[in-house]
Amino acid sequence: MKKSILLSTVSLLLIACGTIEESNENGSDATFYVSYLGNNENDGSLEKPWKTIQFAIDSIDEKATLVIKSGVYNERVLFLGDEDSNIYLKAEKGTVIDGRGLKPIHRQALVGIHNAHDIVIENLELRNFKTSVGEELSATPVGILIDGTSHDINITRNTIHHIENLSTCSESDGCATGANGIAVYGDTTTTMTNLNFIGNEVYNCILSSSEAFSINGNIDGFRVVDNYIHDNNNIGIDIIGYEKDVCSTCIAEKNRARNGIVRNNRAINNSTNLALGSFNSNPWYKGSDGSAGGFYVDGGHHILFEGNRASQNDLGFEFASEHSGGSSDNILMVGNYIYNNRETGLALGGYNQNSTKEGGGGAKNIMVYNNSFYMNAGWGSEIIFSYRVEDTTIANNIIYGEGKVSENFSTEQNNQSKNIIWGRNIWWGEDPANVSGVKGDAFLVDPHYIDGKNGNLNLQSDSPAIDAGVEIRAITSWSNDFWKREFEDGLIPTYGTRDIQKQIDIGADEV
Repeated sequence: MKKSILLSTVSLLLIACGTIEESNENGSDATFYVSYLGNNENDGSLEKPWKTIQFAIDSIDEKATLVIKSGVYNERVLFLGDEDSNIYLKAEKGTVIDGRGLKPIHRQALVGIHNAHDIVIENLELRNFKTSVGEELSATPVGILIDGTSHDINITRNTIHHIENLSTCSESDGCATGANGIAVYGDTTTTMTNLNFIGNEVYNCILSSSEAFSINGNIDGFRVVDNYIHDNNNIGIDIIGYEKDVCSTCIAEKNRARNGIVRNNRAINNSTNLALGSFNSNPWYKGSDGSAGGFYVDGGHHILFEGNRASQNDLGFEFASEHSGGSSDNILMVGNYIYNNRETGLALGGYNQNSTKEGGGGAKNIMVYNNSFYMNAGWGSEIIFSYRVEDTTIANNIIYGEGKVSENFSTEQNNQSKNIIWGRNIWWGEDPANVSGVKGDAFLVDPHYIDGKNGNLNLQSDSPAIDAGVEIRAITSWSNDFWKREFEDGLIPTYGTRDIQKQIDIGADEV
């Protein structure tokens, strides 16, 4: 059995300051090679590489680096258990795993990691993994799938596209077809830990009822940093809890993704009404109002969203729970840019007024600080409360709408919201005259974005938002060891870096 090696040092190097650094090889003395021109009768050396990636993984019996030479490989790859752990798979530029002609069976991936640990997957391109056309299938194609008891996984600088579920069935047909670019399923009572996703790109995926990037179930401790999720026909990044078919043996509170950082990612143009392939929109929704969030928490808890950009999605951000009695809770949303989304900037709460039905969950302990909103409108507004929003604070934000200032915030009638605190925020719009819907300590002034129409929400030098914010104490109640490791003394900052005058600006840009 292979020796265990901890790759968390690699994680820290990759994540430091929210930037991507060169990852170190995993400390082993062994390096093996795969080339599409190789031969599985070879010894895996640079001079005599193996031919297929799966053969190489199965042949390695020690901690090792596996270098994949540039070329196209038409195969599925699976890391399975201890025997396939402790491997750093490093692809050369131009290395592609192409799923053309390979049909998924049940939930299946081009690259799967099952019950394995201490794995690095770096610099692969994954593409063209699809179901048959027009069929209602149980098959779910995935680019990268992590499940079982896996832990200490680093997925770094991979490109994933054209992962497609081509079923034409819809939600009203009762089907649950799906596809994912990246999917993580904590589907056992053994908690997944130390999962890191750095600098990946997922695009042009036909997802049916699923998400481009999903973290779901019994997962405690993850980092999603510098990824680019764009042009998919459903949700961008989704952090999920309470789904009984994920971990059926877990108690509800354990079956929730939790304690994670989502930082400096871009979610752009993810929409259920996006035309992809032969579909004019996502057929699972039958052309209904757009409902795909760039960033969505559906039952997860203790999540930090920092420095992300959400634009041209149906919803910029959504924190809710689709499960009766469930909630997304303890969410800190700080320093994000939310602009030009089709329907709304930020949606909070369950979508069903009836708490016993699907969509009957809620959102609580939500902290929305120092974010910049601009021109997010459709059926919603810049910020919308649906049902059962509790213990929520909104402060130091710029809330700039496309119409009347009074329309920047909206709420469902009888939404059972309680203990909502509106602090100091800048409110503005194309028509600033009507301010009847403004909440809290309102600062009614044009924030002077540099170029809001083109997505530059940084502040001009004369912006009244500069030094106009209020200090908000760091969070000390998130006691999980994950936060103590990430932040000195476990103090989680609630606003961007102060300037040299020790003043805080309103909005995401700290001048």
